[in-house]
Amino acid sequence: MPIYQGHTSSQNSEPPQPCSNPLTTNIPSKFQPSVYKGTNGQYFAEPAGDRSDYYWVTVYFAEDIDHRGIPDSEIMLYVKDMIGKGHFTIDDQSMHGLGKKCLSIPIKRDPDTPLPKSFMPDPTHPDLLLAQNLAAYWKDQIAFRKVSLDQRMIFVETRRKIVSIEDMLDVGVTLMDPWRI
Repeated sequence: MPIYQGHTSSQNSEPPQPCSNPLTTNIPSKFQPSVYKGTNGQYFAEPAGDRSDYYWVTVYFAEDIDHRGIPDSEIMLYVKDMIGKGHFTIDDQSMHGLGKKCLSIPIKRDPDTPLPKSFMPDPTHPDLLLAQNLAAYWKDQIAFRKVSLDQRMIFVETRRKIVSIEDMLDVGVTLMDPWRI
């Protein structure tokens, strides 16, 4: 099924429930693996999903989507378009990798800027413009074959990946830092 065909936004998504058997007992990291991987298969680091200095703009895909065969660049174009149309939620943690069929984009909180509202298009909100620009940035990196998506994390996996910070790539070192463009 093409990514745009039969799109329904999942407005009744519930927050993930705490797991009774955590994957690790290490001290929580400030970073977690993102849905983006470098050409060597290493994950790029993104802010950990439970950090209070970030929030997440999340785009959901149709529950019955068959992601196999959908190019990574088409997924990122879809995410950018859905943010522009107001088909997103604002979450206090990343939702990808939790069985929700979605992609979340981290946005640094600015205490002087009100949070955008879920399911409300706002072509002037600076954070929504940033989220769209970040989706376009990652789409370009995919087109240049510098990055690929972990589609299993977006569409299949129900638990967050645990990767040590030493094994993750720093986007600002490996690629042009998208937050400083």
